[in-house]
Amino acid sequence: MRGSMVFNPYDSSMGPPSNSALYTTNRSVPAAYYVNVAEASGWTGSLPGLTVYKAWEASFTFGDETWYFYIVDTTGSGTPDRVAIVPRSKDLSNALAVLREGEWSKPLNTTLVYKGNTYVIAPLFKALNLSLTNFRVYRSLTRPFETATRWFSNRDVAWRVWNEVVTKTGMITDGDYFGLANGWYDEDTYMETVYFANRFFMEFTRWLIKNTDWNLLMTYTPIVDNVYHQFLGLTDPSMPYYDPKTAPKYVNYVKQAVKWADEFVQMILTEVDLSNTAVIVVSDHGQWPVAKLVYVNNILENAGLLKRSGGVVLLNETVAWYNGYNQVFINLKGREAGGIVDPSDYDSVVAKVMDALASVRDPVTQEPVFSVVMKKSEAAAFGLWGDRVGDVVISTKPGYAPLGGFSPTGSPFVDVVPLKTITANHQDLPYYPELYAVFAAVGAGVGHGVLGLVQSTSVAPTVAMLLGIQPPLNSTGTPLPITGPIYTIMVETKTETVTSYVTSTVTSWQTLTQTSTITQTSTTTWTSVSLVTVMEKYTDPLYVGSLMAIAVIGYVVVLLARRKIK
Repeated sequence: MRGSMVFNPYDSSMGPPSNSALYTTNRSVPAAYYVNVAEASGWTGSLPGLTVYKAWEASFTFGDETWYFYIVDTTGSGTPDRVAIVPRSKDLSNALAVLREGEWSKPLNTTLVYKGNTYVIAPLFKALNLSLTNFRVYRSLTRPFETATRWFSNRDVAWRVWNEVVTKTGMITDGDYFGLANGWYDEDTYMETVYFANRFFMEFTRWLIKNTDWNLLMTYTPIVDNVYHQFLGLTDPSMPYYDPKTAPKYVNYVKQAVKWADEFVQMILTEVDLSNTAVIVVSDHGQWPVAKLVYVNNILENAGLLKRSGGVVLLNETVAWYNGYNQVFINLKGREAGGIVDPSDYDSVVAKVMDALASVRDPVTQEPVFSVVMKKSEAAAFGLWGDRVGDVVISTKPGYAPLGGFSPTGSPFVDVVPLKTITANHQDLPYYPELYAVFAAVGAGVGHGVLGLVQSTSVAPTVAMLLGIQPPLNSTGTPLPITGPIYTIMVETKTETVTSYVTSTVTSWQTLTQTSTITQTSTTTWTSVSLVTVMEKYTDPLYVGSLMAIAVIGYVVVLLARRKIK
């Protein structure tokens, strides 16, 4: 298979039926689908290998269809111990899964009708609780194979991926924080959804490595970012909600996420040939623990710069608004649709926005919240320039997270509530070490060394250099000094009885520099020494460094570059 292919599973959505769901009899659980359980009636077929002493049923709507839970007592205890998931009709021969409490189903590869369209889907279900008063069955995120907005550029390859990967792993693309925040399940089940997300991306990547002919393959896993957002703050003694009794549990969750990501990278290193493939592992940011959420739009509203109706910004009355990612936009005439700020007033409005933000103090400590409040023209020093950059660029201090939208309390400040809100975040500018990303490279064309701090804009030119092609159009970064032939200096020492060879490796980036070599032999008697410089093709030790990255989304990204060596 030749040519470029793009796959973005996040584009695969049917709308509401794609969202995860909790089906429960417990009406105190928020954001759930509430079901009524009654004695089963009108069913046909049977559950092979099971004796049913008593059965109950519940129905639920999925897309345009009615699906059923067939809940059974197979022990004679009078309480349920199994649930069958049955689509469309009360026919047990069509059951897609039969689960004990605590069990996950395999991906249920089937179809679903929604708004008259038929979709191929593969959701996973988990039987969380089978008691009739607190019945809970969870359905995972359900991304279909094909929608109006395709997640693939090559349908034939995507269909093979569906049948050879998704039917085995499901297509869960993130740990499901929504279920955790709403109390559908505990942290362990959340971590299981994290595992499934990593497994999908790992097996998808393995399949692409083996089944496509590529020169550059880019893939990623979201799970370290997922788990940091939820749990990192719970591991930090400086956070007000830190509990030393529970902290070890959350430390283990963080370690587990990193371990799973490491297994992903190890899979890649195992599947490729490092003699002709370079593997680069990067992330686009770190995270820091958060004590307070800062709603920037509420600050602008309090300063008289923004008007809203409920949670909707009234643009015809708004001077400036914040939509996330550390950038405030002025509602400028001639640039924004329905803009109300005259260009002649632009500078004064920018000044008002900057004054409003710079004056914000933490209500408890009275310390300034923002470490940076700068004009668009000043932000170029951080690599932020062009038409898409906001008119005012901001960055908070560690411990805060600037959010879009509006505060649920009306105050710009909301305390973090673990397991209900994030406990860690990124987005801020990358001059704090907590937000540094990682960079590592290994394989063909890669030398050995430590880089220190580098810029994220250097990654693409470095990959282009490894491939022997021109860097991307409008690329502003410079290639990192990780490549070059490796020279071996062989020191030959001759004595009366023995000849010993001691080899040291010196990397030359432009010209070869020979350095002194310490030679250890079995005797101090020698007659002559000769130096022979031999150029090896490449070696494959690891190059590591810290990446100074403007934070957008937080994932571990892996790039594989392969150039045929003649």
